Amino acid sequence: MSSTAYSQPLPNSGVKINFYGGIPYLLIPDKELPLSVEEICEKAANYVASLLPSSPDTEDGAVGYRMASLTLPMFSLINPHHTQWMTMREKLNRHDFLYEYFFRIRFRFFTSNLRDLEKLDRQTWEYLFWQFRDDFVNDRFHSMYNKDLERPKVLGFVVMGYFIPKLTTMAQNSPVHGSTYRQLQSSNKVHPRVTVCGLKKHLPQRERLSFRWPWPYYRLYRSVKEEVGIFAGSHGNIGVERYMQTYMNGVLEEVAKYGSECYLAIELLQTNPDRTQAVDIVVDPFCSRPPGIYFYLEFVCRFEDVENLVLATSSDPAFGVEVRLIRRNGAPKILRFKESKMAESFVSCVDGYCRLLHNFYDSIATQVLVEPPLTHPAQGTQGFWTNADSRC
Repeated sequence: MSSTAYSQPLPNSGVKINFYGGIPYLLIPDKELPLSVEEICEKAANYVASLLPSSPDTEDGAVGYRMASLTLPMFSLINPHHTQWMTMREKLNRHDFLYEYFFRIRFRFFTSNLRDLEKLDRQTWEYLFWQFRDDFVNDRFHSMYNKDLERPKVLGFVVMGYFIPKLTTMAQNSPVHGSTYRQLQSSNKVHPRVTVCGLKKHLPQRERLSFRWPWPYYRLYRSVKEEVGIFAGSHGNIGVERYMQTYMNGVLEEVAKYGSECYLAIELLQTNPDRTQAVDIVVDPFCSRPPGIYFYLEFVCRFEDVENLVLATSSDPAFGVEVRLIRRNGAPKILRFKESKMAESFVSCVDGYCRLLHNFYDSIATQVLVEPPLTHPAQGTQGFWTNADSRC
């Protein structure tokens, strides 16, 4: 792989890929562009796999640095503020500026599937943990999923974080280096050291900002130190893997909408094409109600009932593009987005979950290369199909 990891200085062009868990960023030089997001994700996955602990995957004990092909489609690129996803087929071309993204697992798992994921692809499982951990300390549970954890839950994640060594420590003790993960001792006298200064990096950002005076922070420090000792005495020998598994289960249980995505759009009403209404679209694959697509609280359809997603130039110049959501048991939904990237992100999200349910390599999304006809939705459908291109 010609792409390399740099510490400093940063160039003025190319693509910078950030990772979770303290993994050094990857820089793809400008000379390697253009590349699709999918190609960049493959480079990033191979790079991560070469750094994360692994176990021998060949008969002679050699270690292969490659994530399982079944889990690679779970990844995508997101901007540094974690507000905008890139679509997998989008190409990054040469420019006189530096692209910057995070390599992130976009599609989530059922809690019951985490153990299967660990067996299938240990490196993806481990990277998912570091993603959870990074989201916790950077308050992304709130910013991405509008979830505020109660104080006891926050402290629970803080305490558990002390029992999972840094990525570098885990790599040194991994099977790659002829060892196993470090086991924690059951004695109350042997447990992670909690310091006044070190506690801060284990807290979410908003928790750090809430301590304007030293005494409340010191009381929290004493409480965490005591809980770490109690936790070590009760769960001493379960091993680092079990701590990680428990941590991940806790995130998926507390942040029920982890992996869901929200979008703002304008819907053209079927009863009167000249009328529109603003809608908050929620793509929620793990809703307690039927999982699928919602317009605020109105259920629209399950993923398995989506027949096609048509991305086209909007007939209204005030909007960039429009999306037609073709359903098996209902009239098409016509949605207009002010930004084309937002529409493409919505399409790629729904398309991704639909493909995960069926064949990941068969996309249900099409892209129209011409202006949509200015007709009633029921009359204009044929024009979308005859001029459709299979690329999303």
